[in-house]
Amino acid sequence: LTKPAHTETLRRTIAGVLGLQQRGGDDILVTRHLTAEGSAAGPRPARTFQGHVLLAEDIPANQKVALSMLKKLGVTADVAVNGEEAVQLWTGGKYDLIFMDCQMPVMDGYQATRKIRELEKSGTGHIPIIALTANAMAEERKKGLDMGMDDYVAKPFTGSELTAVLNTWMPPDAPLPTENRMVPTAPVACQATTPSQSSPIIDPRQIAMMQEAMG
Repeated sequence: LTKPAHTETLRRTIAGVLGLQQRGGDDILVTRHLTAEGSAAGPRPARTFQGHVLLAEDIPANQKVALSMLKKLGVTADVAVNGEEAVQLWTGGKYDLIFMDCQMPVMDGYQATRKIRELEKSGTGHIPIIALTANAMAEERKKGLDMGMDDYVAKPFTGSELTAVLNTWMPPDAPLPTENRMVPTAPVACQATTPSQSSPIIDPRQIAMMQEAMG
């Protein structure tokens, strides 16, 4: 568990540890996977979120997997292929939360998050932004929090991990979001990232993700 720890992450960690102790476990190694397992332990009733989110992700294969997982959970999504497009869609759209890939061309996820937080100062209200990152190092998580992100999911992620995030930031059966009603602003000039900086798609867990997404 790394600092700063999100309240929900801490809660899931404690729940996971207590669950292992009740099963008679000996030495317990607390990991991020344990927190996800702790939240998923026991009977899992069907969840219906009925929400609408913005997915900012530039890799088509990652888009397909994430959209399939979200659809299974009752969540619809619009897709932005870079940070600049994400800001534009958020400006004129209505979303419950944003899944923001950290490394994208044109404008990365950090810059897009900072821009959205600046625009929110006009009174649009706070929208949860969840970082999607292949780099789970503490420094990267701190950078995301400093830029205004609320939480993160390490890629590749499972359906259980995605459900845990939605449970935290978009309660089941949440009402449809209200329209942002902001006047679209001109794109902001920013430093572009190179294709090599995009999050890698080839991963040993990718096949399992595809199988889970496709049922």
